[in-house]
Amino acid sequence: MRLKIKRSNEQRLITLPDGATVSDLLNEIGSASINIKVGFPPQTIDISDTSKLLTDSGIKNGEMIIVTDTIETEVPVNKNEVAIATVSNQNDAPYVQIDDIFLVLRKIPDDNSCFFNSVGYCIFGPDSIKYPDSQQELRQAVANVIRENNQGIYNSAILGGKSITEYSQWIQSSNSWGGAIEAQILAEYLDISIWTVDIESLQVYKFNDEMASRFCVIMYSGIHYDAMALKLDTSLDEEDSQICVFDKFSELGTLIEDNVLKLTNHLKNQGYYTNTSTFILQCQICLATLQGEKEANSHAKKTGHTNFGEVN
Repeated sequence: MRLKIKRSNEQRLITLPDGATVSDLLNEIGSASINIKVGFPPQTIDISDTSKLLTDSGIKNGEMIIVTDTIETEVPVNKNEVAIATVSNQNDAPYVQIDDIFLVLRKIPDDNSCFFNSVGYCIFGPDSIKYPDSQQELRQAVANVIRENNQGIYNSAILGGKSITEYSQWIQSSNSWGGAIEAQILAEYLDISIWTVDIESLQVYKFNDEMASRFCVIMYSGIHYDAMALKLDTSLDEEDSQICVFDKFSELGTLIEDNVLKLTNHLKNQGYYTNTSTFILQCQICLATLQGEKEANSHAKKTGHTNFGEVN
């Protein structure tokens, strides 16, 4: 049995006997204080019975095992003590401090896959952005849903003038940006609510919120997405001991909902957003200079070019 282990600090292949048990897997991973998820969307595997066969636990040959370290989530907080500040460190991570914990912006690379990488960062962990297969899995999931179109939702009007076939092919390109369509599809597919927060307008858009009990938060600057994390200690430049997925009905879930706009306001005051009607873009393929999202969309439709960079 060959399995792929995916953890915040590693990604590797392991080989276990066909009759391997949960205990064998834990011994190979080297830790007991963990959660294990498999499949897509990822489902938590019960590892309490260590004598149980992996195959009986739902783990098949070739599976990717997503491993997260167990951390304490019931953190006592004083919601009335809120301070806003920036921190100078290697990530220059803006944050909001709430008593002894922090809401932190986790900057995602600007590579046309920032939406998918932001979602992947929250769901699969920080190291997911290092591996192109992570965001490609999410793109493929979107393409599959659109191609199947089982509920008859998608047509050329919804898909920006593209046919179902064209859009399902287009979204699999690493140069294609994700947005509201992808947020709704992935939220349903991953059984989670994805909150996208528009920094300029201070609006929070909640996808699949009525159906899901968990949520994650990604921040939208107008042309870029970043992830948001809750950090449980002051080493803000380190990405351990943080939470990116929250139970809506938990104390921490309420804490995030009550304070996410404080971080958003802070980012807006720092100018961490772009007005998409006035910004200047350059096509990275033909070097045409374009003003605003409208001209960029028109250029993309005429030429098929979708790789743009902002001109400072």
